[in-house]
Amino acid sequence: MNTAKQNRTLGILFALVTVLVWGTTFISSKILLDTYTPIQIMLTRFLLAYSAMWIIRPRRLKITWKEEGIFCLLGLTGCSIYFFVENSALRYTLTSNVSIIVASAPLFTACLAHLVTDEKFHASTLWGFLFAFAGVILVVCNGTFVLKLSPAGDLLALSAAASWAVYSVLIKRFTGKYDSVLLTRRTLFWGIVTAFPMSLSTLRRPLLFLICSPWVSERTATPAES
Repeated sequence: MNTAKQNRTLGILFALVTVLVWGTTFISSKILLDTYTPIQIMLTRFLLAYSAMWIIRPRRLKITWKEEGIFCLLGLTGCSIYFFVENSALRYTLTSNVSIIVASAPLFTACLAHLVTDEKFHASTLWGFLFAFAGVILVVCNGTFVLKLSPAGDLLALSAAASWAVYSVLIKRFTGKYDSVLLTRRTLFWGIVTAFPMSLSTLRRPLLFLICSPWVSERTATPAES
């Protein structure tokens, strides 16, 4: 097997692992929402991932100030906004609704890329999306399709898909230019920075978000919740 085929096979394996891991996040986030707020879940994920990235690749990323601004947008669209609206959507609508709606992100990405980059939208892209989207619906619904709309939650999920599309188009600027671990870590850094202001409006004790533990939840609970 030549190098090109090996890289392609490795890429497909990475994509499959990503899909498997990504699929579990909807269910795990839904369960965690019984105890934590969307902000707490989001920041905990970012902090754990950011720490892990430093362990995996303990070296700095040298970039220009202009690129730093783009990384800030990446952290905002691909981390803080995306995960906040996705986690919030799970509070108002079914997990299946969120997973299906968020699966439309590739179509948003293709349309946005067509408008702002040299990548053109082709009929094959649309057909590929439709087949993949149909597969998502069949797997999620497991043969029992129950239409239960929740405008607030469904619109939040749609916003998450749109936010991810912006992130996907922006990240193309750095693909192949920087180490993927360093690229992800810098994006997570700005995700944490941009998410912190959100915590100020949603947590009664925002400085405790770094702990995000049952102890914090118990201490901040109202008498009725205790």
